[in-house]
Amino acid sequence: MQRHFDPERVDQIRRARRIEIKTVGAELGLSGPTVSPWFSGKTTPTPEKLPALAAALGGDIDELFPRMDENGNRVEPDLKDLRDDAGIPMKAIPEIIKTATPVPVRRAESGKKRLDETFAELLAPAYGVTVAELRAAEDRSFGNSPTAGQQRAMPSTLAGKITYHLELLPADARPSDADIAAAVNARAGRPVIIPDQALALRTGAMSQEDILDQVPEPILHQGLADVFNVPAVTFQSSDEMVDHLVEVVQALAGQGNFELQARGGERGISPRMAAKLKELAALVKAESRPKRSK
Repeated sequence: MQRHFDPERVDQIRRARRIEIKTVGAELGLSGPTVSPWFSGKTTPTPEKLPALAAALGGDIDELFPRMDENGNRVEPDLKDLRDDAGIPMKAIPEIIKTATPVPVRRAESGKKRLDETFAELLAPAYGVTVAELRAAEDRSFGNSPTAGQQRAMPSTLAGKITYHLELLPADARPSDADIAAAVNARAGRPVIIPDQALALRTGAMSQEDILDQVPEPILHQGLADVFNVPAVTFQSSDEMVDHLVEVVQALAGQGNFELQARGGERGISPRMAAKLKELAALVKAESRPKRSK
């Protein structure tokens, strides 16, 4: 999501701080005539110029050029945003990731192919973020991509999953970091996490492994489930989900001739799904029977 550039406000700040246009240009390595149209609104600086422009004006980039959606709500960065915030043009990417072209990053930014681990490890320090923060931004790139369709795929990281569910809610109904921390603490029955830690978990600045040193995994997942009104299994890793599914199907298979009917409602299942589950349970039951010796 591109940062918001308000030429009138930026020019007011420049004048209030008595910073000459030619001084701003010099800080950016550009000429005064190139920079001057930015302050009149005739042209707009490219996104990767904004960090240097904020520094030249002596301001914080998030205050001068907030990243907002169409409703004026602040949003978290995607991969392109991280690159822009680091002031790195696409042409400089090959030198960073040690490739002949920037294609791997271009594809990831457009939500077409995820970054290899080697590329992620090289990009993170160049962007000034952790690998977890980079991956969370990557999840947002894929979620916001035109190729993702109307129904976005569930991100793989915990930070990405939290952001995914936040973005499904109207802006005025999204739980705050304090709300998330309160829900987890309520499940724990005692204070185990503070809002700043919830923020770090949501943005990827703190990994799930780090937070699990303080919060048992079931409590963390159930607290998040309470906040977003989804099953706790939603926040498990793919491997954990598979293990959970196998356990459930094995339990169903052990119930004998159970009846699984299609039903409506929010948690209903279609006739096709009911049939598939019964078929899967029967297969598990058959494979669990001891084989007869010949």
